[in-house]
Amino acid sequence: MKSTRLAILLSLAALSLSPCRATELLIDGGFEESGTAGQFVGWTIQNQNGIHSSFQLEAPGTAAQGGPTAQNSPRGGNYYAVSDYYTQDDVGYQAANALLQTFYVPASFQSITLSFQMFVNSYAAISGTGHPLDYAISPSQYARVDILSADATAFDTGSGVVASLYLGGTTDFNEYSDYSFNLSSTLAASGTYQIRFADVYNQSYINMGVDNVSITAVDQVPEPSSLCMLGLGAAGLIWKGRKRFCR
Repeated sequence: MKSTRLAILLSLAALSLSPCRATELLIDGGFEESGTAGQFVGWTIQNQNGIHSSFQLEAPGTAAQGGPTAQNSPRGGNYYAVSDYYTQDDVGYQAANALLQTFYVPASFQSITLSFQMFVNSYAAISGTGHPLDYAISPSQYARVDILSADATAFDTGSGVVASLYLGGTTDFNEYSDYSFNLSSTLAASGTYQIRFADVYNQSYINMGVDNVSITAVDQVPEPSSLCMLGLGAAGLIWKGRKRFCR
């Protein structure tokens, strides 16, 4: 009986000492690969009135159109993504832009965390945060960050929004802020989702800068040595039962 208990305790101890493994669910969240390639890697861009405005890749120290020089990301890096306009005429002050990436949540995990760095430069007062992402609805001047369902459209603000994480804007031009969200309960069901960074404006323009985006799933996986101990424990249980049977 004592040997049976010992085998079980050894097996449980082996599992409890197993390390956690973190898996990154996004592609090129730091935009370094994208900047090297000269185009977004892993990300999708959708624009309303896109001939005037879009998300673009910029290097730190490069000024957005009409804006102050962008600051270096606190974590370093050679590139970041920023919504910017192409023209400075009145038409350029009307647009909606979305930066999206699809990701898959595994079936088994302990926790899921989203983190990113972002600044939102609004050159007019924030307004219309309850409006859809549609520059034709006035006034609309804000930025947002959302988790979307797999089949949601780029500008969906209704049933396709699984979680709304940011809504508004600032006038602290190009000052990065750190954001972190525990999505474990939000993404409790495994499957495919989207992350979206978006802005809409028709009062003046907005620069939405994003860098170092990460969605990390943490699970617990036994090491080979732990599996070996578990196997030894199971073997001990089998041998104990065999001895009793042979008697």
